[in-house]
Amino acid sequence: MVTQERDRWTSTIKRIKESGKAAAIWGSGSKCVAFLTTLGLASEVGCVIVINPRRHGKYIAGAGSKIMPPEFLRQYDPGTIVVMNPIYKEEISEMAASMGLGADVITV
Repeated sequence: MVTQERDRWTSTIKRIKESGKAAAIWGSGSKCVAFLTTLGLASEVGCVIVINPRRHGKYIAGAGSKIMPPEFLRQYDPGTIVVMNPIYKEEISEMAASMGLGADVITV
């Protein structure tokens, strides 16, 4: 089960990048760290988004992905936003839509 889930996420993120679109992660906590480092996907994910301004400009431990504010998504224009905490999917979807992004919003 774990192997299948790992392979599914690896394939999903790589497919997004190969399609010419970008992927962004929303949430920089331990789940994000584990997701990026366990799957080895740091190079396939261009940025990590968080609302907390004290985290902006810092990096994800082990993965090295840069943490950016939500407004960064306007210039980054991801094809997909991967939300680490499903509780926030609707709120993040609304924020992305209000910024004019057509990104798919999916959850881990």
